[in-house]
Amino acid sequence: MKTFLTLAIFCFLTASVFAADTNTDKNSRTGPFILGADISWVPEDEADGAQYFDHGVRKDIFQILHDYKFNYVRLRLFVDPSSSDGYARGRSEAFCDLEHVKAMAKRAKAAGMGILLDIHYSDTWSSPGHQEKPVAWMDYDFTQLTQAVHDFTHRAIFELKTNGTPADMVQIGNEISDGMLFPDGRRSNWDNFAALLKAGIAGAKDADPSVKIVLHHHLGRSNAQMRPWLDNLIKRGVNFDIIGMSCYAQAQEGDWKTNFDDLAKRYPDKGLLVAEYSAQKRYINDLMFNTPDRKGLGTFIWEPTRHRESLFDKNGKNAGGGQASNFTNDLGTNQGARIAPANGAANTNSPEYIGRSFGTNETARAAWRRQRFGGRYDANDLFNLYPQMAKDYADPPVAGQ
Repeated sequence: MKTFLTLAIFCFLTASVFAADTNTDKNSRTGPFILGADISWVPEDEADGAQYFDHGVRKDIFQILHDYKFNYVRLRLFVDPSSSDGYARGRSEAFCDLEHVKAMAKRAKAAGMGILLDIHYSDTWSSPGHQEKPVAWMDYDFTQLTQAVHDFTHRAIFELKTNGTPADMVQIGNEISDGMLFPDGRRSNWDNFAALLKAGIAGAKDADPSVKIVLHHHLGRSNAQMRPWLDNLIKRGVNFDIIGMSCYAQAQEGDWKTNFDDLAKRYPDKGLLVAEYSAQKRYINDLMFNTPDRKGLGTFIWEPTRHRESLFDKNGKNAGGGQASNFTNDLGTNQGARIAPANGAANTNSPEYIGRSFGTNETARAAWRRQRFGGRYDANDLFNLYPQMAKDYADPPVAGQ
């Protein structure tokens, strides 16, 4: 009976988020607004000894998120993070591989949460200027590369479905503003870029026709950048459901609203999603919730355990160091970058920093990780924004609250 109730709650929270795929209401919000979090760092931090607390009580992080009204998680997936160029190279576990994602998906489902799968078509981080091919795909010709994208996507969506934890949404690439799988899929070759996206979309839909397709641009503040990007993909027949955006900082006040409102009207068959944000939590959620025609589906705070303006404190300070600025002219991925730690080090969350500092000395690297990422994380007052948002965004309003 308990299992049945959990599944029923899960289905209500996820399946009812979107409108039926008919007319211009396609992909409008019909159910709960998504209050999501990308917590993909959690398994490796837990392996390094991280423990999570709320008001002095140790809890599973999914329980903490659930208690504060989060209803979705975003999970990143690399092709082969254990490869020679991979995210987890040299480590004892291949974090962010499909098996780790499936384990996290089990925890998410048990907490009654929906799942957005974020596929990086690489063995490590992909972002606008960094879309390196997986090592195993390096020598593929374009036909083979396209097939590999289809097959890997199909496998991921199929295995999550047979795992009992189907993905509700899937990103075909991470921050693919400049394309994917360089050099073949650079934006300068729109036809190749579109072909790769269509292969991934087909793989996802072949495995689970109900999964929603997200395309992710890194400049949610720039309508001038996003419109030609979307137009070029749409005119090449790339069929997707949701426009995902990173929203860390604006160039000037009003950029996000201008872009959200225009995209909602210009592409009426697409939903909108903030796939990544950190600071200005209430503001960015209010903007997305109030996007015209209920096109704003929700938001995902990026790595709230230990990045930028974190929802957790460590050793009495914000575990992410805080947001450097809410305004920037940077067109890259460091818009409003995280403040450097008090010791003056560079971004110690980055694999580049860790690689430079420890090279092949895995013992020293492991000891540093335990000290840096293990230990106690205490939920801070920023969490209190989310129950209030869940209440304010309820439709209809929650009676008596």
